[in-house]
Amino acid sequence: MAQAQSTGAVRTAGRGRTGGWLAAAASGALLGVGLAFAVLRIALPSEPARISSDVWPWTAQGVEVVPLGVAGPFHEGDVVTAVADTTVAVRLGSLWPPSPLRPMPDRLSFDVLRAGKVVHLDVALGPQPVGGLVAAGLPLLGYTLVQMLVAVLAWLRRLGEGWRRGFLVGSAANVASALIWELGLRPSDIVRPEPMLPLFLLAAPMHLLFWSSVVHVLVSWPRRWEAVAGRRWAVVALYAAPQAALLAGVSALGVVSPSPLDWVGSWSRVLAVVILGLIGLVLAALARAYLRTPAGHDAWLRVVAAACLSVALAVGVLTVVPTILTGHPLLGRSVVAALALPLAVVLIVGVLRSRLFEVDVLLASRRRLVVAREEERRRIRRELHDGIGPMLAAMTLKVDLARDVLRSDPDAADRALEGLKRDTQASVAEIRRLTRELRPPALDELGVVEAIRQRAQELSTGAAGERVEISVAAGPLPALDAAVEVAAYRIAAEAMANVVRHSHARHCQVRVSANGALVVEVDDDGVGFADGRGAGVGMTSMRERCSELGGSLSVERTADGRTVVRAVLPVAP
Repeated sequence: MAQAQSTGAVRTAGRGRTGGWLAAAASGALLGVGLAFAVLRIALPSEPARISSDVWPWTAQGVEVVPLGVAGPFHEGDVVTAVADTTVAVRLGSLWPPSPLRPMPDRLSFDVLRAGKVVHLDVALGPQPVGGLVAAGLPLLGYTLVQMLVAVLAWLRRLGEGWRRGFLVGSAANVASALIWELGLRPSDIVRPEPMLPLFLLAAPMHLLFWSSVVHVLVSWPRRWEAVAGRRWAVVALYAAPQAALLAGVSALGVVSPSPLDWVGSWSRVLAVVILGLIGLVLAALARAYLRTPAGHDAWLRVVAAACLSVALAVGVLTVVPTILTGHPLLGRSVVAALALPLAVVLIVGVLRSRLFEVDVLLASRRRLVVAREEERRRIRRELHDGIGPMLAAMTLKVDLARDVLRSDPDAADRALEGLKRDTQASVAEIRRLTRELRPPALDELGVVEAIRQRAQELSTGAAGERVEISVAAGPLPALDAAVEVAAYRIAAEAMANVVRHSHARHCQVRVSANGALVVEVDDDGVGFADGRGAGVGMTSMRERCSELGGSLSVERTADGRTVVRAVLPVAP
């Protein structure tokens, strides 16, 4: 059964790693969409005007444009009604199937509604600078890139976890959508053979993918919400339902809208309604995660919760709700992103210094520790009941026998007492064995360093009778908790045993030091894992002991061929 469980765990880990790399591939594809739009935007000749993606400027007459430059043919407030003798309404009404590819001319005609009159413009197409657009969108692009960095760091720590994979994909989608929205459309993109308009329309579902990933994070971290994160169909629905709602809303409006322009003009409201629903889920998940987090993590999570809450409310109050009510946000995305930059800083600091995304891992380790403790209690109870208990009962019977025959048969009494002595010695040995398993006596008698040194002397004879010279060096150590002492001793003993049994080493050095944390290093000149042997039960046990205390374990091969096992255990101040 244990072998079956091990095989299942290996398969699960393998699927997790495969899913992690598939998430990385999907993230790369999404970033590729954003970069493709950026490359086309920079390379293709266009007119000096753009369509704002902050204020969705589609009206019943056409689309309002923002002039680029001060001396161009377009004016502030111009509404483009036709491009290349094709009205905007007709072109939008025939988005599918797409028009056949054709080369763009050097000049393009535009019909513009200006001050109530239709003006015909003949505009030369050429390269247009995008530096100003990028500069204006730097807060948004900066925020999305920092968030992408946070997602990558979280994913690298445990690439098999679903919420980390989702956050990576959602963050990549957010970067791509931000890049597309900031560079924006040109009126000529409506008739351009290159897929600028389809790529631009992909920004909306990609942005929803990001919000879904945020909800996925909050239902999985720091306390897993089993009703959502624990059910695969619920996680799938978390990502699929917003996309379906967007498609259904846009399709429904396409049926009732009087014209294609009215239809396209309503898309921003549909997107805003779906985002508002996701913001509601974010707030609910955030509240639940905060309320169910252990008190020891409250201080830092209070900062994270406040930052997330402020960003969600800023997006909702300043962009989403005004768009639903009036069709226009109060502030542009880049301005709101500037308000969200503190959240990005909080997340970066949390990932790099405070193990922010490891809270769930530590809680899982604590749960395993509680389970292990109860299993250990059950084992001790069983051994006391089935081992020492019968011994003591037998000893009582032998005492009664000796008393019964003491006067009539002294020899029988002597034999009974001799058996009683042996049983007593066996009971004492069994009790000593149990106490050694609970906590090595040498820790209380000698201290952790001397206990390690004593164990090193016991292990100095290696495989096939080879002698391994093991030295122990230690600096001054602070007062250590009992759990840290046991973990340090067990890790050092297991690492030294591995050296003696497997490494064919001649020399081994154990170093114990403290500098804000207890560091135990076991350094040997053996073969290490060079023969292809992977980490076994002993190495897994050492990692779990470190994880239970919030520490870390690493195994490195140095340039001169030595193997170094390094355990870092937190020390209470």
